[in-house]
Amino acid sequence: FNKECYSIKKGVKDLKLMNYDVIDIPDFAMRSRGGALYANSTETDEVMYSYRMRYTDMYWKRSLLIYPGTEKVGGSSDHNSLEYLPPEQYLASDPEFFSTKNPYGQLCYTARGDAEKFDRMTTLCAEKIEQSLRFFPREQYPQYSAVQIGIEDNYDFCECDACMELLDKYGAISAGIIILLNEVGKKVNAWMELPENEPYKREDFQYMFFAYYSTQKPPYYWDEEQGKYTAVDDKVMPAEGVNIIPFCAFNSFDHGKPLDSVSNAQIYEWAQIWGEFFPGAWAWNYGCFFRDYFCFYD
Repeated sequence: FNKECYSIKKGVKDLKLMNYDVIDIPDFAMRSRGGALYANSTETDEVMYSYRMRYTDMYWKRSLLIYPGTEKVGGSSDHNSLEYLPPEQYLASDPEFFSTKNPYGQLCYTARGDAEKFDRMTTLCAEKIEQSLRFFPREQYPQYSAVQIGIEDNYDFCECDACMELLDKYGAISAGIIILLNEVGKKVNAWMELPENEPYKREDFQYMFFAYYSTQKPPYYWDEEQGKYTAVDDKVMPAEGVNIIPFCAFNSFDHGKPLDSVSNAQIYEWAQIWGEFFPGAWAWNYGCFFRDYFCFYD
């Protein structure tokens, strides 16, 4: 008997099952869906399985939907940066918002270094979040505790002079997203503090971004003198009151090998750095069983 060979007993009427008593309590509070059985089923048994596996609920979302317009149509909560600033609406008037590589594929997170345009960009992004908070008041939608400005999938980043200067300074293009999120977060937080917006206010609201593809690398460096990772300046640290959370989607991991293997060394180091600077970071797990329903979730 080995992994290439197995036998099947046919016509079995009685089968003694092992008396398993296994309890596994993970050290994280909750998870999102894996797929298939865990997703949007209305079957009672399957929904209960989702709860047992610590999913938030059968609809699985914890981050706000962002809509490209003023109605709840076509929104997204993950790869959604162009939902905030649709090129069809802003490319002609504000080309600085968009990547030099592909304006229909990615934003320019520095607004080409133009301070006035950057302020307008962050204001528009904040207004989209505020709109979604109005769409989903706290009492009716308590599960929405986060919002993401997520890079679009499978597109290269901007290579304008300002972005390249940022890359040279911090060593990672992810710096631009953190800087932008800080400004957006400060504006949304100020809006939530207004008395008339109390029904939409979330405590400890999370401002998220994808640490994914080009943004997997954190903008921090090893300081020999201090014996720890540190930042070039405070711009890539969370601003006061802004709860920034990276959503680490490490598609470069070799899931066929242990985390501490040589092939995973670099990306594993980056994962540890993100966790050190941002406790409570989210993780996108590419290693789940999407179709093997009888296998335990790893």
